[in-house]
Amino acid sequence: MIDYFSDRELGKQPPHTEEVSDEVWEGIRGRISALIDNGAFGESFPETCRDDRGTVGTDRTSFWNVCKAEIPHLPEYPEHEKPDTTFKILDLIQFCHRNVSSPIQLDWHPHFRHHHLKFDKQSGQKAFHEDMNTIFSRNRIAFQLLPDGQISRILPPEINHLIACCEPSNEDGFEKLFDNAKKKIRNPDPEVRKEALDHIWDAWERLKSLEKPGDKNKAESTKILLDLATSTPEFRKLLEQEANELTKIGNAFWVRHSETNQISITDPLHVDYLFYRMLSMFFLLLAARRRTP
Repeated sequence: MIDYFSDRELGKQPPHTEEVSDEVWEGIRGRISALIDNGAFGESFPETCRDDRGTVGTDRTSFWNVCKAEIPHLPEYPEHEKPDTTFKILDLIQFCHRNVSSPIQLDWHPHFRHHHLKFDKQSGQKAFHEDMNTIFSRNRIAFQLLPDGQISRILPPEINHLIACCEPSNEDGFEKLFDNAKKKIRNPDPEVRKEALDHIWDAWERLKSLEKPGDKNKAESTKILLDLATSTPEFRKLLEQEANELTKIGNAFWVRHSETNQISITDPLHVDYLFYRMLSMFFLLLAARRRTP
């Protein structure tokens, strides 16, 4: 990404929004239009020389027709009109990344006054990746375009830190559920992030059985696990209360089940809060298991 003077002097500001404003959209739109104009999508959507001597640019109509087929309900003129959701803008960025290349001019065709082109996809994708992430970063948008073309959410630093500090449990069932939760909480779609709560609460049920496997032994296994975490009676009582409360949350809210009498979680901030709360318990208990001989 571009190393702006203000970032060096003042420090980069952390992300604070998941919305693409009109001003940011204009920047993204302008960048895509410029790439169409210079032929950067010509490898996937070639405009060909009328003398059949190769590609000379991007077929604009073909580009947008395929784009609208892959991303339904885009505006009629998506190069100029802002899509109605941030998700569609993110999908558009992914579509562009998959199809962009760096155009390299070959011979000049004087009759039609154009160059014939060849393409370098790797350098084109790298430049597009850097451009989009510069726009996201400078506007404090909590997304990033990954080198493989996927869009990932930038987690709040507190969640990211705890995830990084949670050591493996060496139990495959727990690790699979926990890994799924970590993957889904990074998804740009808030609906997918709700699924992260399903996985992390299922991982909680699995964690409570690690010391003594089997559903019938879960209460005893949980007791052993909490005892490993502290020898202070007052704190042990607090941990037990928290463990019981976390289990109740999983049953009362639309986390691990979907019965009609459950409370649905709709606010993405609430999803982050619950995920962080469970993650804090994981961090403590996994650390306690790790330091126990």
